[in-house]
Amino acid sequence: MNALELESLLTEPIDESDFDQQRREHALRHPAKVDMGTVGELRREFDELAERYDQVPSASLLARGGEQLSHLTFLAREARGGRVQRELMSIQADASVLMGQLAWDASQRRDQDTARNYYDQSGQIARRLRDHTLEARALLRTSYVALYGAQQDPRTGLGLALQAAETARLTSPGVTGLALLHAGEAHAMLGEERAFERTLTQAEQALERSDATDAAVGLVSSTQIGRLSGSCYLSLGQHRRAQLILEATAAELQDRKKSRAIVLGNLTLAYIRQHELDEVHGLTLTSQAPGYSPLGAIYLGQRQSPMDMANSGWVFTTFSRYCPDCLTDTADLPGGPVWQGSWRLPHIFICPRHNRHLSWRCPVCGAPAFSNGYQADGRWRPSQLAPGLRLRLHPAQCRHRPAGGWDAACGARLDCTPAAFTPPTTAAAQAQQRLATAAATGPEGDIKSLGQPASPEQFFNDVRTTVLAICSTWPAAADVFPAFEYLGSIAAHAQALRRSPVERLRPQSDGWLARSIDHPPADSRQCAALMSLVVQVLDDPDGSAALTRLLSRLPPGRSGRLRSLTPHCSPAMNAVIAEATRLQQEACGPQPLFPQPPSHRGCLDPRTISDPLPNAWAAPLDGLDGPARLLRRDAAIRLVQMARGGSRTSAGRYLGIPPGTLQSTTLRVRSWQKLPGNAEAYQAALQHVAEIIMAAPEHG
Repeated sequence: MNALELESLLTEPIDESDFDQQRREHALRHPAKVDMGTVGELRREFDELAERYDQVPSASLLARGGEQLSHLTFLAREARGGRVQRELMSIQADASVLMGQLAWDASQRRDQDTARNYYDQSGQIARRLRDHTLEARALLRTSYVALYGAQQDPRTGLGLALQAAETARLTSPGVTGLALLHAGEAHAMLGEERAFERTLTQAEQALERSDATDAAVGLVSSTQIGRLSGSCYLSLGQHRRAQLILEATAAELQDRKKSRAIVLGNLTLAYIRQHELDEVHGLTLTSQAPGYSPLGAIYLGQRQSPMDMANSGWVFTTFSRYCPDCLTDTADLPGGPVWQGSWRLPHIFICPRHNRHLSWRCPVCGAPAFSNGYQADGRWRPSQLAPGLRLRLHPAQCRHRPAGGWDAACGARLDCTPAAFTPPTTAAAQAQQRLATAAATGPEGDIKSLGQPASPEQFFNDVRTTVLAICSTWPAAADVFPAFEYLGSIAAHAQALRRSPVERLRPQSDGWLARSIDHPPADSRQCAALMSLVVQVLDDPDGSAALTRLLSRLPPGRSGRLRSLTPHCSPAMNAVIAEATRLQQEACGPQPLFPQPPSHRGCLDPRTISDPLPNAWAAPLDGLDGPARLLRRDAAIRLVQMARGGSRTSAGRYLGIPPGTLQSTTLRVRSWQKLPGNAEAYQAALQHVAEIIMAAPEHG
């Protein structure tokens, strides 16, 4: 080897990530040989993960955190005693606390037991190490579960926080101060103002004693007191004082997303609680609530949570619509452009002030103006309704952030009105007015649906049923309403709903915008056309005949949705549904039993058949217009019968299918088979599947 070759070897760059990976793998294979260098590397990796906690969603860190804790637990158990094992146990205790935080956050603070188990594990390790600071941190985290969990228990949280403060009193002023802050918040939640003020003073004194020698110095920040005291004053009803503290704290938390989001949420409450009740109602959908059934706590016979309500396609559109002229015309708005809450309602698709359809896409980037990048499956990720403060954009600028939502926002102006646009039709304006009036009518209000009296709740369920009938049977609906002028817009929406999964995975695919086939479309022109036709049908006393024709052609896969709507529709709509069901049964004839004989005994190996069928074998089933997932399961059952004989029950048991699942599959598939031609097509497809399996190399 000459001098140049030796120099190149000595100066060749080393990939530190590969070196660290090799070092970690060696430690896991030989835990007794772990040295302090490896321990330092493990501590660095944990610190990097902990730093990301306040920057990214907790769910995205769960897998890495669990892997890290598993490795640390193994190494701490198998490593040789002494300083190495002690340091590993210390990191293990910290990792257990972090996993408790991640599990609790990912469950939206509902899974309290898992979080407590992780904190208890950390506390046990701390007691073995006789580390009072670690033990106090575990106790403090456990108090958070009692104070801020789904089932709040301030009294228990107060006891745990005070216990944590006492445990860390001699070892860590920082942890003592944090524990006293949360004890003060427990007092505030209990309405004990004097005890809160006293505890807050003690916490401030403890935090002042914390310095660089404190083992928990990384946990203490200048915003801790502001965050918690602002929340406490909010609980005590001192809203103005809370507002001033939270505003100052939010300004200091620019780089900590989760903490800032909590502060901004409390700040919003402080603003709202300083208004009169009528002013607060003006900021909400209260005016829409009286007769608008999707806004009720009980909808379609089930109690819905606020989250379910917000995600319903009949309460909010996926992306906010907007009027470019309203964003431009701000003469009467001293604060500048304002995004109206009504633009997010599905039955508001026209701006009556400027007589134009609402927009929802950015004229420059073509994406929804309030979207937040793309998800992994190609769908647009919805963004918040109100403009985010962190974006620092003008209210009339596009908020869409490309790629995964981390890039800079588009920022294009949305208040640019095209030189010419097609105004909405009179029928569309009347349809919006009809829907808005029904939504604002009280529960006891009397309106008409199909020529007969109905409550507002029944009317809106009639609207939803009519949308289901039109979109599910398209293009049959076009034959029923040939004179309707805007069938092309409805056809575009119906075709988007029927796109294949491959097409829907493409970016900017409109097929992903409708949450369900019976929900209104996102595009305001398509929505205007569909709602105009729906209102036209329901306002026509003779509309029952057209609806009967449509519902009698409803695919079996939509019958479940229709059954959930039926008990809440108007008497006139229920009569239509009953007549359509009778016509459907008469047209289909008796239910085919379709028994499956053991026609392939000795040719098919039942051991190769699984539930559901693999994609490579199920291609013939994909061509059937039926419930794809259920057909794959039913086909697996029938193939086992073809291979070994016996009943459906024994075939289902052979495949490990639970009895309840087997029964529901049987009922749904047989209902689909009742339609003309389906049973014959299914039998032919089964024969084709059997041929594919027998020709497969793994079957031989």
